[in-house]
Amino acid sequence: MENEIPTSHELAPSFFSRDRVTAWGFTLVVGILTLVLLSMRKYSFVQTYEVLPEWDPDVLLHLRRIDQVIGSGGAIALNGNDYFSGFPRCYQYPYSPLLDTVCIYLVWFYHALFSSSTIHYTKIVGWVPPVFGAIFCSSLFLWMRNRTGSRGLALCVWFSLCCNENFGYFFDYHLLDHHFLESFFLWTWLMMGVSFSGASEKNIFSLFLGGGLWLGLILSWSGMTRLALLITIYAALAELIEFSWSRRFAEYVSGTFLVSGALAAIIQAKSGGGFAPLVFSWFQPLFMLSLGIGLMTGRWALDQRKHKFAFGIAGICVMAILTFLWRDSFKQGFDFVTAGHPFYGTISENNSLITLFQNPESREFVNRMAWVILFAPLGFCLTWHGILKKEGQIINLVGVGIFFLSAYQIRYMRWLPFFAAIWQGNLLFEMASLIHLRVPNLSDWKRFMAGLFCLCPVFGALLFGALEVQFRGCSNAGVDFIEAMSWLQKNTPDPGGYYDSDIPKYGILNFWDMGNAIAYYGKRPPICNNLILGLDNMASIYTTYEEEEIYSKCLALKSRYWVLNGLVPDKFAKTLPQLKAGVFSNGTIPLSQPRIDWNSLPPIDENKTIFGRLFSSLGFGSTVAPGVSRFRLVYISSLIKLSQPGIKIFEIVPGAEIVGTAVPNATVTCLLRIDFPALKEKLPYWNHTISDQNGKFLLRVPYATGQKSGVVDTDDEYLFIASGSETIWKASATVSLDAVQKGLQVQLTH
Repeated sequence: MENEIPTSHELAPSFFSRDRVTAWGFTLVVGILTLVLLSMRKYSFVQTYEVLPEWDPDVLLHLRRIDQVIGSGGAIALNGNDYFSGFPRCYQYPYSPLLDTVCIYLVWFYHALFSSSTIHYTKIVGWVPPVFGAIFCSSLFLWMRNRTGSRGLALCVWFSLCCNENFGYFFDYHLLDHHFLESFFLWTWLMMGVSFSGASEKNIFSLFLGGGLWLGLILSWSGMTRLALLITIYAALAELIEFSWSRRFAEYVSGTFLVSGALAAIIQAKSGGGFAPLVFSWFQPLFMLSLGIGLMTGRWALDQRKHKFAFGIAGICVMAILTFLWRDSFKQGFDFVTAGHPFYGTISENNSLITLFQNPESREFVNRMAWVILFAPLGFCLTWHGILKKEGQIINLVGVGIFFLSAYQIRYMRWLPFFAAIWQGNLLFEMASLIHLRVPNLSDWKRFMAGLFCLCPVFGALLFGALEVQFRGCSNAGVDFIEAMSWLQKNTPDPGGYYDSDIPKYGILNFWDMGNAIAYYGKRPPICNNLILGLDNMASIYTTYEEEEIYSKCLALKSRYWVLNGLVPDKFAKTLPQLKAGVFSNGTIPLSQPRIDWNSLPPIDENKTIFGRLFSSLGFGSTVAPGVSRFRLVYISSLIKLSQPGIKIFEIVPGAEIVGTAVPNATVTCLLRIDFPALKEKLPYWNHTISDQNGKFLLRVPYATGQKSGVVDTDDEYLFIASGSETIWKASATVSLDAVQKGLQVQLTH
């Protein structure tokens, strides 16, 4: 037939032919250009700060774990216990070990070759994502070229992928997020599946290579079991519908799942460990083996009985067995996806694409991911050059399926650029082909120039978007946050436990999504991390009104400092009642939630909580309440004005007890001016108490006098004033830092 797609076998010339050498030459150029493009973005920032200026919690978790293993000389195991996150609880590292293992061995290999090098390890491991991106782009180019016989179409698809911000964001230099491995292994595995399904002969080697790719996915992301289940259902449905490619694809899925499950079981047997669905354990290999055996059994039943009913019964039985064996995991996963607790709604990646225009965070996320992916469903209708015909429907249906997953939760949009690049590359190539056919009387170079002129707006817009992404800047963490964490590391006592397995001496109070940043940048243990371990402690502290109650909680938690960030979202405040009444399991919200009427809970006045008072008025005192006496401000960001929320660090102290005699039964008020040199601002701290019938009083204060840190400076004296029925009493006092930090008494004389 005229429109029949040539097979890879028909297109493949001899190994040393001119055509093959040219193809590999183009592939090499594509890889090099991709590597250069992905490496332009953040290098200068790392040169300046010696650390990765990123806020992404997964990146920081990976970097801190790599830093720990390298700093301890390998004494800390990647899957070992960690008391440094979610302090004072023991924390189990959640992600699969592939990325960190590759990075650690890369650093050790580099220093083995260059033993005298002093280069920071982040500058070495930062090359891992762009290298994977370059390999993937080269593979995609070669696969498209061999499948279609068109080098021009392959170049259009590659160009479209490189210009997609989603691809550039997750594969660029120094964005060490495990999501790039997910995308790399998933789409490479799918490309192999298309080739396997369309080949004229079986290739056992492809099954083992595909199994190795899925093993990489297992070792990169603990949630791949849910994806594997969806793909198994997809392959089973294709068998029932009887697509021309369904039998070979089902064979590919079951074979690669069995291979990956067996290899993962070998790795797990050597490393040891238990059974936990959310971390790499025996759950992943056993689940993959179950899916592979189930799909293989269904195919065998279909062959034996020649009836779809047998296949359906076999599939239902396998699903029933899996559901029973892992019923708790399925229920927890379902409850998390459906956001059983209102707190999950504060996580931007849990937002729906449908709420895009109502949610600024969703719009920002989509802007970062590139708007082109919103048109991904159009790819369902494409048949240009046979890319998505026959077995190509595997790519087509998976891509559209991922789009609709993104419509529910935008976290899945990170997988879409590869599918979007295929249809967008098709579009660009089709436009060029139409232009070429419409002007047949022109010479070849004139047709080329005419096509180039007409396509310039499209190519220019894409290229501008790609370069703008690379040079825009790097970090949503901000220089101010890095400086604040650097101050925390240099100006607070070392708690221990970072490079060893010792339990730290104290922890840091924090908002949940700052945990990994505090641990990596500040090298201090947070009480709550980005996987919301320790959320019960955070919720208890953030919803407390009484200062003495919260001080007792801080003593119990061994928390010495409290870091407040101005990026705490407004929607978090709305969840405070739910957090206060929340059901917690081992320090976090259980994925499976009981039925609670959250809307009926009594509201919490955020401005009257200690968190609200510190956040809005620095605890200095306001019309709502007087100043606090157990929290002293020791740092405030110099890059944000006091009139706006900034990064603030408070030390939790017993406070100095000032005792004296004033006017009987009077309100005794103390005042201390506090100066912020970098901001050129001065604010008064004030507190008050009531004297007894003899005029005696005790007033606790958190600030020492005469402190000149250059960040938070205090005046030389506290001023006291009290007014009685006939007299006005005034006095002053000096307070030492030792008295504040040890809770000593200071006798006031006047």
